[in-house]
Amino acid sequence: MKMFNTTVVCIPERHYMVDISSKINQIIERYINYNRYFVINRARQYGKTTTLYMLERTLASKYYVLSIGFAGKPSLFASEKAFVQGFIEKLKMAMKFAKVPANLINEFKVDEDSINPLQDLDNQITKFCMSSDREVILMIDEIDEATNNDIVIYFLAMLRDKYINWSVGKDCTFKNVILAGVYDVKNLKRRIRPDEEHRYNSPWNVAVNFDIDLSFSVSDIERMISEYKSDYGLDFDVHWFSEQIYAYTSGYPFLVSRICELLDTSVTFNKEFGSRSVAWTKEGFLQAIRELLSERNTLFDDLVKKLDENTGLKNLIYAIIVEGKTVPFNQMDNLIEMGLMFGWFKEKIIIQFFRIVFSKL
Repeated sequence: MKMFNTTVVCIPERHYMVDISSKINQIIERYINYNRYFVINRARQYGKTTTLYMLERTLASKYYVLSIGFAGKPSLFASEKAFVQGFIEKLKMAMKFAKVPANLINEFKVDEDSINPLQDLDNQITKFCMSSDREVILMIDEIDEATNNDIVIYFLAMLRDKYINWSVGKDCTFKNVILAGVYDVKNLKRRIRPDEEHRYNSPWNVAVNFDIDLSFSVSDIERMISEYKSDYGLDFDVHWFSEQIYAYTSGYPFLVSRICELLDTSVTFNKEFGSRSVAWTKEGFLQAIRELLSERNTLFDDLVKKLDENTGLKNLIYAIIVEGKTVPFNQMDNLIEMGLMFGWFKEKIIIQFFRIVFSKL
């Protein structure tokens, strides 16, 4: 039996999840087919990893999709040598799962005593892509885990230069490079080098803007909980629940799934409710909202941490929510841009649920 999931990547065969196939098709039609390099930068727990996974599943029959992540590997950025060797280790593991021929995997290496590891890595990528019987796509999740280190910037600059040379027929490289993280590369560079005068000279200016909406609509939510309702033979108003969930969350993926997860577990097994049929009522919904507001989770912790680290953003949100001030919505404004990046804002509004969270700080 499937379940709602908010902790790891969502898998259609195991979890109740929104059908994102239309979004995946858009990514393929607009970005993959045109050899685009791009960054999926969205707020924490906004479905980035699941999007990469579903994209990889869809593309795997046609391309070698090499999917790696930088999370939890601070030693990877200790030095240029450590980065190159660690990157190659991750890449070769991804090659095995992508069923790249063994001879290509074995030949992909840089000598540990190399005096110019990044240049040697550059050469190996060229050799590999030239020898491959399929085009190769590179995905890197949690790209912004490389905090306080320049190495990732140099690495991205290397990939940029390869892409530029490929475009004029002077190199062979990855068909697409897809990065995912909270920060886009411009803000990643600003985060790593906050005092650099020319911090907006991006090492990734070959990337196109990724403007596909990863949030969930009312109809997206309806389809997900309709499947759940059918599986358990329940009788509740799917449209009402979908509208209420959207009203509180603005379609923020984690919040949508977490409310459903609480209804199916904590509220269902609460002695005041005692069953799924009683949980999926207005009273059960409000109980799920109360429980979500009172719990500690990684999303709320991260939101609060970002405010503590960015006093200007905290003051802006305070002025909007508490003082009722109207602030012009200008995405060129650093604070507005930061609020969008961290997930506090969606378009021109502050997500309703986060208004409640902020009022409790």
